[in-house]
Amino acid sequence: MPHFLHSMTGFGQSKVENDQMRVSCEIKSLNSRYLDLHLRTPANLKEKELEYRKALGEYLHRGKIEVVLSLELKIQAEDHMDSKAFTMRYNSLKKMHSELNESGQDLFALTLQTSNFWEKADLDIEEDMQNAVKDIVMSAAKGLMAYRHKEGESMDQDLRAQLEIIDSSVGAIRAMASGRKEIMHEKLSLLIEEKIGLDQLDQSRLEQELLFYLEKWDINEELVRLIAHCAFFTDVLNNNRVTKGKKLNFIAQEMGREINTTGAKANQVEIQQEVVKMKEALERIKELVLNIL
Repeated sequence: MPHFLHSMTGFGQSKVENDQMRVSCEIKSLNSRYLDLHLRTPANLKEKELEYRKALGEYLHRGKIEVVLSLELKIQAEDHMDSKAFTMRYNSLKKMHSELNESGQDLFALTLQTSNFWEKADLDIEEDMQNAVKDIVMSAAKGLMAYRHKEGESMDQDLRAQLEIIDSSVGAIRAMASGRKEIMHEKLSLLIEEKIGLDQLDQSRLEQELLFYLEKWDINEELVRLIAHCAFFTDVLNNNRVTKGKKLNFIAQEMGREINTTGAKANQVEIQQEVVKMKEALERIKELVLNIL
């Protein structure tokens, strides 16, 4: 049977180098109730950031995700000089020299020294290069999902083991509860007879009261619902949806209600011991589902 469970934590990376550029992308993911995406991109790719965010959000679904994208272009644009600013500075120095009757200074060299007139040119990234960068980002995301899937396989095994513990305890409790009503009926009847005397009571009223307490202590409905919740939990584990952590968490909460009610109504040491085992297994389940995508 294939495993479809994914953890929220993971790591993925991808990089490529060709004649035009060197690109690398790293993605890390931690637990989060929602999608919390932090993306660091080079300045010449800022216009593509929204596109990357949308694609990553649709693919990664949930988690606190940090994406670091680096790009190094091997083809550099030629820098150019701000000739207008240089000319204005040169003429100002020339006029000052003339007013001060100074001579013999190399005004061209002096102008260059007074300020930096060179402007760094950013190379526009062509569309095919932009597509290649996006492919690298999504390749790193696929690596992260593969990591999540691998982690999910071990979590799947652990969850199923805990469900087996609960199922085993339910079976043990059912065996112990067999004939429990008759035993409790007999104990209550003997207690009433000892303390009050049956001749002092209305037998019809006595049976009504006994029935009330026996129904109050009955745990069969709780066990039936607990088994149904466990079956639903297993169905969700087996389906092919990528995101299932929230649903599993809700089901685990319902399982907890039935286990707690069973413990409160059990009124029997042996059953209480099985309830403790189920609570331990459920705590492990809750711990695991918090890290499921």
